[in-house]
Amino acid sequence: MSSLDQGSSAVQMLEVLYREHAQLLCATARYRHRVPPEDVEALVHDVFASILERCPAVDDMRAFLLGAIQNASRYYWRKRRHEAPLLEEHEDTADESTAARLDRWTTNLSLGATLAQLEPKCRETLRRYYLDEQKPGDIAEHLDTSAGYVMQLLSSCRKRAREIYSRITRPQA
Repeated sequence: MSSLDQGSSAVQMLEVLYREHAQLLCATARYRHRVPPEDVEALVHDVFASILERCPAVDDMRAFLLGAIQNASRYYWRKRRHEAPLLEEHEDTADESTAARLDRWTTNLSLGATLAQLEPKCRETLRRYYLDEQKPGDIAEHLDTSAGYVMQLLSSCRKRAREIYSRITRPQA
């Protein structure tokens, strides 16, 4: 039974109805009609807004509201009948493996650009040392020099590579 008196305004009547029946309507829409939780409150507000617009003369307001939420829920599902969830590749958030692959790809491109800007002797020495995992003595034999010079060459080449890499990856201002 509603605690309305005959002299109350439409807004006051709506406030009382909302306080008394909103939880029931939310629960009915969510559990009986399986409306997703994120859409339940909007649906209930639409029901109360329609009451405010029409101001129907009703004997049993609770039964009327339950019928209204049932109709609103049916309409909700009728509108969404042909909707299908997005495929994973269309989701807004990328999965971590995709983000990691993009990071690796960006790093590899930056490293490739860095190596392309190094002089051939540095590029060859770094490739032999890091990719081919040759020892400085083996590299020295190939270059016909000493292992100490190879270590010095590696040091200066790494320094130049770091400078080029930081210039390439620095955000443009």
